[in-house]
Amino acid sequence: MRNYFFLALVAIVGLVSCSNKQFPQSGTSIPPAKLQSLIEKKKVQLIDVRTEGEYKEGHIAGAGLIDVLQEASFQQQIQTLDRNKSYVVYCRSGKRSKQAMDLMQKQGFKKVVDLDGGIQAWKGATEK
Repeated sequence: MRNYFFLALVAIVGLVSCSNKQFPQSGTSIPPAKLQSLIEKKKVQLIDVRTEGEYKEGHIAGAGLIDVLQEASFQQQIQTLDRNKSYVVYCRSGKRSKQAMDLMQKQGFKKVVDLDGGIQAWKGATEK
């Protein structure tokens, strides 16, 4: 009986640790290489939290725009998002995305991180 209990416990720990490796710890910053990996695995939704003008100058391919400086609008728009999905927020250099990440976590988002260094650090594909 103990062997079955031990095997079940090992299996549960293994599943939990594997699922944690798929997405970084919420509330942290991730390097551009990690974001590229998440994009390739289709494990994340991107949110550009800069202004509309900045977004139009160029954004990471596939990113949606929710301007964190328009706080009321930002709060309204994140209310429509699925809190169970994984999100990466980014701005120009990292300050606004940290603010956006904090606001999202306060609204119950469990899987949200920001891009370390913002779009300035990004070397991958962009679009206008």
